Amino acid sequence: MSTGTSRDQFPEPEQRAGGRETGPDRQRGSKRQTLQSLEDAAGELARTMGLPGPRGQTQREALILAAHRAIDAPDLSGVNLKAPEWDSHRSELEELLAAGTALSFIRTEFGRYLTPEAWTQDVAEVKKTLAEAGGRRTRLLSGKYRQARGVLSRMCLSSPPSQLAGQMALLNAVIDSQEYGRTIDRHLPLGISLFSQSRITGPQSWPGLETVALWRRKIGDEIDGGSVPAGLLDYLERDHSTALLLPLVQSMEELSTAHQSHSHSVGAKLEAARRDLLDLGMRNPLLNYRLLRSRGAGLQGHKPQEIIHALAEEERAAVLVPEPGSADSTADGRRHLQLTTVHPAAELDRRLLSTYRLANSFIQEQGVNTLFLALGMLQWLDNGGNTEPRLAPLVLLPVTLERTNPRGQFQLRHTGDDPESNVSLREKLRLEFGIALPELPEAEGLDTGAYFDSVAAAVHGLDGWTVDRDRVALGFFSFSKFLMYRDLDVENWPDDTSPAEHPIIGALLEDGFDEPAPLIGGDDHLDSFLAAGDSYHVVDADGSQTLTLLDVNQGINLVVQGPPGTGKSQTITNMIAEAIGHGRTVLFVSEKMAALEVVKRRLDNVGLGDACLELHSHKTAKKTVLDELARTLELGRPRTGAVTEDVAELTRLRERLNGYCEAINRTIGESGVTPFQAAGELLASAAAASPETPVSDIGQWPQSEYRRKRGLVEELQARVSAMGPPRDHPFWGSKLKESLPAALDSLKANLEAYKAAQENLTDRTGILVQTMWFSDPADLAETERLVAAALRAMEAPDLGSVEVKSQLWTQRPDVVRSLVESGSAMAELKAEYGTVLKPEAWEEDLSADRLVLETDGVKPWRLLISEYRRTKDRLAALQTPGGKTGAKNLLAMVAAVQSHQRCDAVFEEHNALGLELFGEDWNGKDSDWPRLTAVTHWLLRLHGDVSGGGMP
Repeated sequence: MSTGTSRDQFPEPEQRAGGRETGPDRQRGSKRQTLQSLEDAAGELARTMGLPGPRGQTQREALILAAHRAIDAPDLSGVNLKAPEWDSHRSELEELLAAGTALSFIRTEFGRYLTPEAWTQDVAEVKKTLAEAGGRRTRLLSGKYRQARGVLSRMCLSSPPSQLAGQMALLNAVIDSQEYGRTIDRHLPLGISLFSQSRITGPQSWPGLETVALWRRKIGDEIDGGSVPAGLLDYLERDHSTALLLPLVQSMEELSTAHQSHSHSVGAKLEAARRDLLDLGMRNPLLNYRLLRSRGAGLQGHKPQEIIHALAEEERAAVLVPEPGSADSTADGRRHLQLTTVHPAAELDRRLLSTYRLANSFIQEQGVNTLFLALGMLQWLDNGGNTEPRLAPLVLLPVTLERTNPRGQFQLRHTGDDPESNVSLREKLRLEFGIALPELPEAEGLDTGAYFDSVAAAVHGLDGWTVDRDRVALGFFSFSKFLMYRDLDVENWPDDTSPAEHPIIGALLEDGFDEPAPLIGGDDHLDSFLAAGDSYHVVDADGSQTLTLLDVNQGINLVVQGPPGTGKSQTITNMIAEAIGHGRTVLFVSEKMAALEVVKRRLDNVGLGDACLELHSHKTAKKTVLDELARTLELGRPRTGAVTEDVAELTRLRERLNGYCEAINRTIGESGVTPFQAAGELLASAAAASPETPVSDIGQWPQSEYRRKRGLVEELQARVSAMGPPRDHPFWGSKLKESLPAALDSLKANLEAYKAAQENLTDRTGILVQTMWFSDPADLAETERLVAAALRAMEAPDLGSVEVKSQLWTQRPDVVRSLVESGSAMAELKAEYGTVLKPEAWEEDLSADRLVLETDGVKPWRLLISEYRRTKDRLAALQTPGGKTGAKNLLAMVAAVQSHQRCDAVFEEHNALGLELFGEDWNGKDSDWPRLTAVTHWLLRLHGDVSGGGMP
């Protein structure tokens, strides 16, 4: 959220909302309209089906599927769709439907041969008799056989089959029918409870009921799987007409297809932006750790598990002591853990001081702790063919360096945050090696040995890859960009809140913003829109700030800008108070921690500090956050005091002030003049010695009389303005009352000469105006400024593709000057030392070397000092053969490198500004610096003169 107080940056309402969109604006509007239309269609379909409105594409797809299921549903009259027996008695239902369907098939297949009474007869004995005797030639001699044939004949609608197989088929159909009937009777109560008595009308009803059951089973599975909403069953059990659904779902499908195309485009751009956050290069210390020259520290002789146990679990402090053989540490080993480093005492002191300052700088400026103990490291080889092994930390314990006074000893403490695994390494191995690096276990009491074992197992079989379990180092590591990379992963978001579908993301990446016009304009009376009881402004707010707050309450996305000191923190404070007052949550994010602290301090001053949870610097530790939440929960409900009385008093005072404003802006009689205007005129002319001009009964003049007399005064004023005050007239005080002819001839000659000169000046000025595209000067002063501009243009250097009219020349002159000076200075340094220094020397951190040169390099016996000799050797290694290694030469070389690095930092920060101003003439560090310097000086001077009025 970018904030400030000036609302003048925004177009007026008619400019923001009026007119017809064309080109890209129309396309953006079409995409936004598609999403709005889709949401409207989804809302209407959901309301029609009595379902909750969908959130996100996944829920919209579920709604579409539910509508199709309703449209394609079989006849559901009388069906108890929500009965629990659909699931609890699934096997019994399957048995019932199988029996019913089979019975229906038998009755259909054999019903044309058998009488209705035949289906209930006991034919087991008949079947047995026919089966035993039916194949004999003497069967007709058997009375039992003839009797069985008689029973079968009476069962048939016509003559029974003559063949035994046909006879057996009929009898088997009757027996099976009776068996299926018994199964149906056994489960009939279940069928009635699910389908109702009216739907079970006979054997022919079972195929239709089976269709219903299969459809209901499919719906149940989809509801359990979340692909359709459970409310679909409620809709189907009510009286409904699926004819209403078809046009709604068709419209929604068309809009959904169009919107998905747009969402995929936004998703692709979001994924591209995510990849830009991923730092998998070898300059990332999380992948290629190297001990810095002047910061951090290497440790030896300690097991990672012991360190975590002492610092994190026992919450002890640790002190870092020099390498064995150096001066003894003064730390109390009984109270503090002693961590032995690989550095001599003097170097360790310098390192800890530099580390302490940089760590505090990160916290104070960015509110982020980047100091960690790296416990255990993976030695690995890059795929790029580089045989040099790399080191990557495996476990990172967040720590702080503290000391009680400037001469006190540094103590290392755990911040309270959980240990971190190396997320950059995990992503590097996953993308480039197909290796899944294990996550750190979330349970209390981290076992580093077990974790190192799991890492070793993951990289087993890769030549040159090993786990250094005892490597420990103190250094700076940053996770911020990777955490953003992980947070923006669509897979980590719920289906109904995909970032690719968020309107803000779509507007940023593709659509652009097209916010509605503010409901309140700059000329509106604000109090008419602000009820005293509904306003939660806790600090002062002027008119523009109040308009901004009203826009925010309206839900408008906006950017508010303002120079320092214009009340940005006040506006943010009021925004947060408004959100709290209206029961909303608000997230305030700032790149600088100072901005957070200013707003928090203001909220504390008005009693709202307890409503804020600070999540920066060391306040993000789990214990700190939980303690703060517990503290605020124990506060109970805030005591508000006599709010009703205060609001009533505020309303009364506001009405009194508004009444005063209305009174001084109400016209006096019919004059059309307000007391405010009259007082303004009096104040404006108070310093002038105006004569007393009594005007009687001016308040009773009708408007026509007032206007007539005002016209006379204005006419007099115009005459005086045209000729000037009489006292300033050239002939003021002249006693000459006549003019002789001789004097007139001389005056005429002078006037002719003046006229000729004036005409010549006018002609030449006209040519200059046309050439330079200026407007005609109104007087001699403007003519002189025009001539000065022409002379300045003649002095202009080659401007090439420079953006001469850019507002940046006046808005950021110091930055432009600093950018060009930095580039020019780097070019001069490279010209002076380019042949002396090796290319990699320009990127080295030489702070410690400079300190040695400045302290020991001036001593006559410096060559006897080992630290000086090591520094001299290190610096000589950065030179090309033949470089001078005297103390003064080395100090000048170090100063040049540091100056180049400072200039390079400025250059990299504002490189985009140079490209914007100089266009094709900008070639980065290889630009033509003498020419760009001349162009910059000339343009800055020109824009300054134009802004100051010295140039047109």
